[in-house]
Amino acid sequence: MKAEGEEPEQDTSSSTSTMAMTLSPQVQTYVYMVVFFLAMIGHEVALEAASDSFSQLDALASAVTCFQMSFCVFLPLILSKGEDLEHFPKTKPEILPYVRLSLFVFGATGLSTQAVRYVTYPTKVVFKSAKLIPTMAVATVWQGHKYSKLEYLAAFLLCAGAAGYSYGSGNNHNDNDNDTAFSAGAAWGIALLISSIICDAVVPNYQKLILNQGVAATQLMINTNAVGTLAVLAYMLLTGQLFAIIATCNAHPKLILYLTGVGIGLSTAVWAYTKLIQATSSVVAVAVSTLRKVATIFLSYIIFPKPLLTIHIYAGCLVLLGMVLSSVAKERATAAKHPHGNIINAQHNDKPETTNGEKHEA
Repeated sequence: MKAEGEEPEQDTSSSTSTMAMTLSPQVQTYVYMVVFFLAMIGHEVALEAASDSFSQLDALASAVTCFQMSFCVFLPLILSKGEDLEHFPKTKPEILPYVRLSLFVFGATGLSTQAVRYVTYPTKVVFKSAKLIPTMAVATVWQGHKYSKLEYLAAFLLCAGAAGYSYGSGNNHNDNDNDTAFSAGAAWGIALLISSIICDAVVPNYQKLILNQGVAATQLMINTNAVGTLAVLAYMLLTGQLFAIIATCNAHPKLILYLTGVGIGLSTAVWAYTKLIQATSSVVAVAVSTLRKVATIFLSYIIFPKPLLTIHIYAGCLVLLGMVLSSVAKERATAAKHPHGNIINAQHNDKPETTNGEKHEA
């Protein structure tokens, strides 16, 4: 699926080195911002296009997760010229932690993708933006972490905004009673989104346990996504979903284009986000990420027309304000202490959220 407090490892790509020598630091920063922004927009558009065109395909969530994870392995390996494979876990005790972590990453990504069959895509974006709430709860219980009043206020605004956006959020692909405020399909979709952000909350806390064992952030991302890719492929093979995806791609080639766009967009955004944090600060990165989410919702209504209620506008403003306050609180905490963040992409999403100090706010 960012490195707040976790310095991304040096990229060994010759093209990256060449750019670093020919462009000024300020220009490089702008390049990373543009690449991240466009890559994530491309990722989100491709993902909604796939969800919109193939809403009845049961295997879509697994396929999306597989492409996201696999490309988040391939790109770092290409940039490192395969050197990162030397540190790949080889024994069962070494692999098991990554198996567990990849299951949560799969839950965060797969469940949210599945939810789009029942709720609108902007609803998914809004709910994923509210993952601060369960993340705070898990960190409090698991690690005894304490939060400031500003962070609690941000969590409250995010919660209120997500609740408001759930009103009339049913996806007409699966809701026969979409005209009602809360249809059965929409309720199920929201339940999937809540389960997804709970998985999102567990991921950074579990990642921190592995990071504390001396594993580099980049290596953690590669190992988790590599193990996750193999696990998802095995699952799809055993359930027959792999054959369903292959058959659908053969009949409708645009599906493979959408899935490839999802993978390339996310992996490129993860790389650019990591570089952006390295070149500037987490505040700039999170600000760009926040604007990206606003642009994603805006484009979603333009490219894929859907009802926009007045309550959605107010709810969206609450979520935006909550995200801003969360970023301010996070920067204050980072100034005093630099903890490891969620670095896996993820995928989840939404993911470059997984390569930064906050997995996430890509």
